[in-house]
Amino acid sequence: MTFSTGKSSKKLRTFALASSAIAPLAFMMGAQPAQAQIVNTATVTGTPDSGTLTDATATESVTVALPIDAVNDTQTGVNGATGNASVLNVLDGDDLDGATPTVSDVTITVATGFTVPSELTFDPSTGVVGVVAGTPAGTYTFDYTICETANSANCDTATVSITVDAAPILADPDSVTGVNGATGATGVLDVLDGDTLNSVPATLATVDISVLTPATPVNPGDPVPVLNPATGLIDVPAGTPADTYTITYEICEELNSGNCSQNVATITVDASTVVATDDTVTGADGTNGVTDVLNVFTGDTINGAAATPANAVLSVATGFTVPAELTFDPSDGSIDLVAGTLAGTYSFDYQICEALNTSNCQIATATVTVDPAPSLSMTKVADDDTLVVVGQVVTYTYTVTNDGNVTIRGVTVSDSHNGAGAAPVPGSETLLTDAGTLNDSIDATNDGSWDVLAPGDTITFTGTYTVEQADIDNLQ
Repeated sequence: MTFSTGKSSKKLRTFALASSAIAPLAFMMGAQPAQAQIVNTATVTGTPDSGTLTDATATESVTVALPIDAVNDTQTGVNGATGNASVLNVLDGDDLDGATPTVSDVTITVATGFTVPSELTFDPSTGVVGVVAGTPAGTYTFDYTICETANSANCDTATVSITVDAAPILADPDSVTGVNGATGATGVLDVLDGDTLNSVPATLATVDISVLTPATPVNPGDPVPVLNPATGLIDVPAGTPADTYTITYEICEELNSGNCSQNVATITVDASTVVATDDTVTGADGTNGVTDVLNVFTGDTINGAAATPANAVLSVATGFTVPAELTFDPSDGSIDLVAGTLAGTYSFDYQICEALNTSNCQIATATVTVDPAPSLSMTKVADDDTLVVVGQVVTYTYTVTNDGNVTIRGVTVSDSHNGAGAAPVPGSETLLTDAGTLNDSIDATNDGSWDVLAPGDTITFTGTYTVEQADIDNLQ
């Protein structure tokens, strides 16, 4: 005969029993027995030749193994930084006689020959698998076994596989402006500001910092902003030229060194403030000249400090020249006034530039004023001044020089003496020396008065006297 378990949710299992000497079997199963059994009762009977025969019975119970299926469990995308105490339950998806088993239906163990990775937690009493916080990215596996509680030999094994991801990491751009390059500054920027790991601020304890591309100097060897990977701070050394510098940096998760993000820190270094003040001197002695009549560094500042040859560079401003009456030494800022300079105002514009940033410049004016100092000198020479006789004509030459610093007009010479005759009348004026600009001393007519006598020029006058007897008599 044949029989089946009769459970519509599973494949029918067919059993056969063949014996011509055995009576019909009795099959007993509940709807969901704790332990499925096939109970067979056989009765034997016959007809005795004499007497009464009592039927004999024999019963046999066969335990039926329920179908059990442990299904592989897989979970991806678990954040290893935070972990998760309950990533999955190994019983989810498993099957015992067509239904998901519970911990009362089966016992759960780690499969023989396997261990649970230290990065995972596994509770056999519940089937829950978790991921420990701070677990590096990777795939972690182990095999587990479920066995039917009512039939401990009825078991199946499957694999747990959990893929742990690195935490999201983000380095954001950083920038700072207005850094004074002359004085420099420390800690102008912290590159970790705004950076995140696992959506919380990154710290030196959770990430490592490295410099991918350092700042490029304006000129080879110039100081540049520097990022210290140990602190995340950027320092600007004193003497850093003005420019916009960039540093490419990277942060990597300490837990997963390959989990990195990079960005750029931008540092704008400013030039110093340059102040150029006009320089003026009055009353300068143009006749004798003056050494260092003024210094253009006076009153000028670089970055708030007095300008000097050490922090500034001087030059004559474009479009200007130094007057011939002045000399200018850009190396020390001094201006000299040349001797023999005429009265007047002499000026030029100069440029002062920061030595650190030679395009950072200002312009001011240097002015020297020479006051008028009119002066004439004269010599008088007779052509014969010894043993003159009565009737002799003595000729006098008067040499007049403008040794001041302004032009003198209408120059005349008068003479007086103690002679008995008429005094000489100087005239016949003549230009003797044209020391300055040619033809700047002029005389329109020979009338005893020189019209225009320029500084440094010399003219002569002549006059005569005739010796009389009275001159001799007066001497006796």
